[in-house]
Amino acid sequence: MVGKSFAGTVGKPQFCRLTMQSIDQFLPALKTPFKAVITMHQKPDGDAMGSALGLYHFLRSLGHEVTVISPTNWANFLDWMPGCSEVIDFEQRRHHALDIIQKAEVLFCLDFNVLHRTKHMEQPLTEATCIKILIDHHQQPQEKAFTFASVIPPKALPVKWCTILSYHPVMQIASI
Repeated sequence: MVGKSFAGTVGKPQFCRLTMQSIDQFLPALKTPFKAVITMHQKPDGDAMGSALGLYHFLRSLGHEVTVISPTNWANFLDWMPGCSEVIDFEQRRHHALDIIQKAEVLFCLDFNVLHRTKHMEQPLTEATCIKILIDHHQQPQEKAFTFASVIPPKALPVKWCTILSYHPVMQIASI
């Protein structure tokens, strides 16, 4: 459980940080299993769904209980991605998704910078009392909404994504 194992060093977002902390400070928590939700922006495209499912498989391989929740439906051409059939459509299964969000210890928000980009999930995500982590490449993140962040600077955008990811702190977990 992240709340207990991380109490004293990170805690939960109720203590109102003025700025997001680096995701590096969260990485040690990956050693202890937790319940996680991964979400992305509404009408997810390939990079949103792909990054969510990539993180889903990675966290599951570490023994975490993980659920991917999309704010809305997605294009059928994304259904080939391994794990896509497990993704919950918030608009179709709202009550089930809300229950999972309320029980989450960690919330990973991928490929969006402000919570309103999650459409009807904005309020439940705002009210969630778990640790909230932003992994994104957009400018001007909603800093007060997230506990930790790894925001790829805009100058890095022209670089090939595989290069960025190979140096990304989350990909360096093997050394933990």
